[in-house]
Amino acid sequence: MHPSTTAIAAIVFVTLVLSGFISYSVADGFNRYDEAIAVIRAQRLVLEDLLSQETSLQGYLDTGNRALLAPYRKSTATTAQDIDQLDRDIETLHLTMSDLLIDRIRETYREWDSNVKNLLLARPTADTFRQERLRRLMDSMRADLGRIQDEDRIFQDRVIRQVRLTVVGGSMALLLTIVLLGSLGIVAENARRRELHQLNVELDSRNQELERSNAALADFAYVASHDLQEPLRTVASYTQLLKKRYASELGIEGAEFVEFATNAAHRMERLINDLLEYSLVTMARTFENVESASALETAMHNLSVRIEEHRARVECSVLPPVFANPGQLAIVFQNLLSNGLKYHADEDPVIRIEAKPEGPQWLFSVSDNGIGIDPQHQDRIFKMFQRLHNRADYQGTGIGLALVKRIIELHGGRIWVESTPGGGSTFFFTVPGIV
Repeated sequence: MHPSTTAIAAIVFVTLVLSGFISYSVADGFNRYDEAIAVIRAQRLVLEDLLSQETSLQGYLDTGNRALLAPYRKSTATTAQDIDQLDRDIETLHLTMSDLLIDRIRETYREWDSNVKNLLLARPTADTFRQERLRRLMDSMRADLGRIQDEDRIFQDRVIRQVRLTVVGGSMALLLTIVLLGSLGIVAENARRRELHQLNVELDSRNQELERSNAALADFAYVASHDLQEPLRTVASYTQLLKKRYASELGIEGAEFVEFATNAAHRMERLINDLLEYSLVTMARTFENVESASALETAMHNLSVRIEEHRARVECSVLPPVFANPGQLAIVFQNLLSNGLKYHADEDPVIRIEAKPEGPQWLFSVSDNGIGIDPQHQDRIFKMFQRLHNRADYQGTGIGLALVKRIIELHGGRIWVESTPGGGSTFFFTVPGIV
């Protein structure tokens, strides 16, 4: 192999390894960030339980009306479970201080609950000593829950900093590989060296701008949407520029390596966009009464070119209004329709959407006549980065169905698939009815 080609192959290999490393680090950062958010949610549930019990008890103590104890009795049935859930979420993050605090909260709650029961057996309105003891126990639990939240916030900040460092370091390394790749193509010409030097200056300038941008990032989503995508666009742009200007120096095999690097950058950019969309679904928590038919129409409009290319037929029954986020519901339909178009069999795709009531929710089904899914893989397809087919056969990042599952679960629903190989697939999901 020619020495320059060997060097190009090595540089392209490093680029691919770096792209994989950045992808893994970002995905791991999203997962850890989600786990930290889960701790906050669990901590708030415990606080809500305690507030409900305290308010209900105080109302009874002030009025003597035992009917006011109903919220107290209701929340006591779930408080222990919510504390256990908070404990499990804390364990996934290895929060040392919070581990100790949750044990103390559990013990304090048992003491508080015991004191309340003793108070209710006596004449409570006159037992000011026990009431004061209850207030001190409640204040102690609130303070400990606040410390858990503080430690969790520190963990979140640490995750953001780690991802930011990975983004900056990985992006700089990717840009340096492009500089080296360009240098191999112009070693014989002084004029081209000067041009490459100017290119390096511009890249350094872009790098400095990127570092300044990193310092001004407001949140985790902005890190993912800007700082990750900009260097990848630069990688793709300059690899194409190198291929165009120095094709003769690179040779056929070198040009192929450049194309590999370009494709890797494009795949990484698509992956980042999908990861960002997956992460941002938790931020769009505005739900409203929305016509599901309108969300389906939006999805079909976005896929109109692909529907026409595949000569697909999309049929649907009368769809109901539901309580959902309209943009996220459109994403659910779009991903499920896209799956039906992508994994079609020899005949033209036929996709059928139906809905029927199921208690307070609506059960939707999206059926296709595609290649089907083996039963042993039907749970796996809803996990991040899980692909059942080679990328050369079917394009994609393996995030679409994971995104759909996350949206449905945020709406309080569930999703599953029923399918047999060669017999098509039917995806079922539920969303709340209108309120």
